[in-house]
Amino acid sequence: MLELVFYAGGFAAGNYIGSMLEEKLLSGYALVEVIAESSPLIAERVESLREAGYGTTVLQGEGKYGKRMILKIVCERKKINIVLDMVKGLGFIYISDVKSVTGGFFANKGK
Repeated sequence: MLELVFYAGGFAAGNYIGSMLEEKLLSGYALVEVIAESSPLIAERVESLREAGYGTTVLQGEGKYGKRMILKIVCERKKINIVLDMVKGLGFIYISDVKSVTGGFFANKGK
């Protein structure tokens, strides 16, 4: 029984440490999606994101209570917090991992 507890503890610790190392060491990309009510503030934030070097795609959508803007921002994983600070308070924010990226706009790509 004790062996089972140690096995499970080692397995859990390995997963935890492995995911922390992946997040810190691996260079990768994330997709930050923001679904927000259409407003002039959104246009200002989109311009700020673009000026800061983040390619931002804007789509129009329809929500339960009217028109919505959907912002799609692909950024380096280590810069997620910067992007989140820029879009904080706009609406629903969703972050997902991106396996690979080709093409598109990346201000500092290759540096």
